[in-house]
Amino acid sequence: MKQIVTFIFLVSVIAVLAVVCYVFPQPKWEVGPLTIRFPQLSDVLRPAADSKISADSVVMAVEQSLTMTVKLDSAEQARQDSILFYKKFFTENAARIYCPNDDPKFFFRLFAALDEAHTKPLHIIHYGDSQIEGDRISGTLRRRLQKMFGGGGPGLVPLQQPIPRASLSQSISDSVAMKYAGGMIGPRGKHNHYGAMAQMCRISNDTTIFRLTQYHSKSIERVKVFVGNVDSTLNVVVNGNKKSIGRSPKIKTLTWSFYAKTNSVRIALNGAADIYGIALDGGNGVSLTNIPMRGSEGTFFTRIDSYEMKQMLKELDTRLIIMEFGGNALPMLNDSIGVGKYCKFFGMQIDYMKSVCPEADIMVIGPADMSIKIDGVLQTYPLLPYLVECMKQICMKKNAAFWNMYEVMGGRNSMPAWVAHQPIWAAPDYIHFSSRGADRISDLLWQSLMNYYNYYKLVNN
Repeated sequence: MKQIVTFIFLVSVIAVLAVVCYVFPQPKWEVGPLTIRFPQLSDVLRPAADSKISADSVVMAVEQSLTMTVKLDSAEQARQDSILFYKKFFTENAARIYCPNDDPKFFFRLFAALDEAHTKPLHIIHYGDSQIEGDRISGTLRRRLQKMFGGGGPGLVPLQQPIPRASLSQSISDSVAMKYAGGMIGPRGKHNHYGAMAQMCRISNDTTIFRLTQYHSKSIERVKVFVGNVDSTLNVVVNGNKKSIGRSPKIKTLTWSFYAKTNSVRIALNGAADIYGIALDGGNGVSLTNIPMRGSEGTFFTRIDSYEMKQMLKELDTRLIIMEFGGNALPMLNDSIGVGKYCKFFGMQIDYMKSVCPEADIMVIGPADMSIKIDGVLQTYPLLPYLVECMKQICMKKNAAFWNMYEVMGGRNSMPAWVAHQPIWAAPDYIHFSSRGADRISDLLWQSLMNYYNYYKLVNN
């Protein structure tokens, strides 16, 4: 009898809630300074936004869609099946890289350079916001590229590293005043001289000692030190080998090559000069640089002296520039007009990078899902899907590729599932990936890029 009474009571409560939702269709009433909120019927009957989302199932589904299966009846049949798979992938798959004019040959120039990288080195630069701090996403991509195409070293590093990286130990003898072109990680300079790292520092006549050790790998075979605005004479000693440069207002490069690969570098700098960065690579092969700009919306590039940027990118033989931004702009955007203005300004940054490095392809990575509490419920920022679509459209207009990270990780309300995953794939701020989550995203990006590379190999053999 008690069970029947309990059942009737629960049904009555649900019915009363349904009546309240029907009688008060407005989600909230303003009564003076007091706000009274009422649930909507869909809210009562609908389960929590993320209750049915599994991060594992989403990632597994994406990985399966990235994998090709062909019948091996004949070589020609396998080739035709492969072409059909790739064409479908390029036009329908959520994990595809959107290319201008839906042209899967967009990266062919890059792939040709990668195939020659064992004898002719190339460089990739990954700019981003705090989502890539600590070499997240970049590190996994670098390891994959260097394993397949050769190369070594961490790429460009600043004289003083503001964000520690798990794969490196880096220190200097005395603290230096770093200046940044954008973001919230440090102060800007009263100039536009930052170079390709979008950051620089000024050293005085005292000797500054820079030390770097790369863990788990002896892969550094060459060092380049980028300097500018040299007063009098600058002496630089790398692992005991000295080089000097006289007074020069222009950007210059000092280069050392080692007879044997190493994982440890000691650099002593004596003189007054601007230091734009230190490149450490494997001589030949692929080098990939991670440049995080915490708090940045990705609109700082046009503030950098174009001559210095161009000279550095050319010296490094840069063939791909990745720009991963958008997340920091989102909280400041109030409507579609604001989104449009941001995307237009971001398009100007793409134009700038294309002008200073026409040899490089540009790929933009859109923001991940980001959660905000609305009426006490965690959900995707309302303008995020529109921002992602707007960024994609501006990339197509500017002849740049676009990878929809938001869609790849599951789309709307997917971030809570990444946070809930064990081990965690995203931080409890519901914005940033954990190191494991960043590895998963980077793996998916790699697999997607390799589909374009495998298609390139297929049609050119």
